[in-house]
Amino acid sequence: MKDTILYFKGSNGKMRKIAEIAGDKTDSEKKADALSEINKFCEERDFTIHYIRSWNTVQDEKPMTVFDAGSHTEFFYAEPAIEYIDIW
Repeated sequence: MKDTILYFKGSNGKMRKIAEIAGDKTDSEKKADALSEINKFCEERDFTIHYIRSWNTVQDEKPMTVFDAGSHTEFFYAEPAIEYIDIW
């Protein structure tokens, strides 16, 4: 299976790769790994995460998962999209 690439998109609009998640993991494991990498990235920059919400979208004809960690102008993206269902 194809690995999942986690990107950070800054307020300047540029995306940069911050992590690679093994493609042989389940979608739940991929999501957990992505959240762990996002937390690590934010901790290194002294950014406090108060919430994370996510959704799937298509950007530049590529299915991606968007992670909003509380910034109004910066987001994280996972490609390809992570398919999962959250049950409350």
